[in-house]
Amino acid sequence: MASVAVLAQALTKGLPALNVERPGNPKVAAVKGAPGLRLQNDRFGLKSAFYTGASVVAVPEAAGAAPPRITMRTSTQGAYICRDCGYIYNERKPFDKLSDGYSCPVCAAPKRRFKAYDAPVTRNANDMAVRKARKEELKKMDSALGVTIPWVYWRKKFIEGGYKGLGLEPRLLEIDDGATTIHCWVPCETTASARKPALMLIQGFGMDGTIGWDRQVHAFSNDFNVYVPDLLFFGKSYTTRSERSEIFQADCLKKMLDVLKVDRVDLVGTSYGGMVAYRLASVYPELVNKVVVASSGVMMTHKTNERLYKLMKVDSVKKVLVPNDLEGMRRSLSTATVWRIDLVPSFVLEDMFQNFYQRNRKEKEELLDGMIIGSVGAPPLPAIDKEVFILWGTEDQIFDPDLAHQLKRHLGDTAELEFIEGAGHVPQIEYPGQFNSRVLRFLLR
Repeated sequence: MASVAVLAQALTKGLPALNVERPGNPKVAAVKGAPGLRLQNDRFGLKSAFYTGASVVAVPEAAGAAPPRITMRTSTQGAYICRDCGYIYNERKPFDKLSDGYSCPVCAAPKRRFKAYDAPVTRNANDMAVRKARKEELKKMDSALGVTIPWVYWRKKFIEGGYKGLGLEPRLLEIDDGATTIHCWVPCETTASARKPALMLIQGFGMDGTIGWDRQVHAFSNDFNVYVPDLLFFGKSYTTRSERSEIFQADCLKKMLDVLKVDRVDLVGTSYGGMVAYRLASVYPELVNKVVVASSGVMMTHKTNERLYKLMKVDSVKKVLVPNDLEGMRRSLSTATVWRIDLVPSFVLEDMFQNFYQRNRKEKEELLDGMIIGSVGAPPLPAIDKEVFILWGTEDQIFDPDLAHQLKRHLGDTAELEFIEGAGHVPQIEYPGQFNSRVLRFLLR
């Protein structure tokens, strides 16, 4: 009670003397819910532009009365919303006091997926119907911002300008009597380019070749004529033919190189692109010189993905490589890379989803269904008589590093294996400096 008295004294300092409670004083009214205090109304109380009512001071009841217990609850934290499912955290414990291991009780999203929520929070805020409606509003906001700021479009424009500055030009090449069109960045014909060996970079699932190899083209173009195709159904490449296997992809790249009059080439392939590169070297050994296989499940079986299914709580590789929605894409990217995807703005992810995962969605799912590698009853993988460099990230969660060791044993002494410490499934993006230097060392020796 001493603190209350001090507070009252500070508030009334310099004001006319106020009536103190006396028995029978009609001007003193009891404080509702606090029997130990009384309210004093004073017509001479201080007034201001912000408060026009009489000042109110709480004073002790009669001397000797039991002091009331006063408790106050303060918090500098407001509500927080899960950006993945719309759940709102509005509990007593401040959000920033929760452990780093806290996860959304609805969708299990990590703590970093929450953001401050300033709107009023109703009692039924986390009812399923209310939460789902709020989740749809979040998606609409992200979509609208993605349309306003087309990140992929401007990113590609920037990269394409860099490619042109290196002496590359985009070409649309028709094969199969016009049934198939492949988009490829090719070197402009110059005297200098005629003296360089050819190097083709083959991307994996997700981004097209243009964006997928952005950090390699600049590093490799000094020593090589670099060719960067889009695999079928990625970027601007398309076919009306019905074949969908990785061997068909390799056949199409061979025909494209024939059109470009390239008769000898080194290959760098990552993930799915590594499988295509391996098939190209196997089926057309006279065309291929050296091969770099990065983060690619060439040795996978039909049971290999079971570990990935348990990790991501899915039942199909399609939900990993061709996710159904933005949440699925975010989980896939978070699994594929060691980067913190939660730090990527939502409008960027939304634009990536629309450009890389929604376009030719049906055909991309058919590519997964048509894969021979990893299928039930697949024939044994032939060994290739080429110098092969196997490069893998130690933290790859898409294709376990043990697959790299299996490929090394399968190829024997013609292959060498290296790991990039701390890298995930995309070391060419996560650690481009290490990736580029190791690949160049192998190709140029």
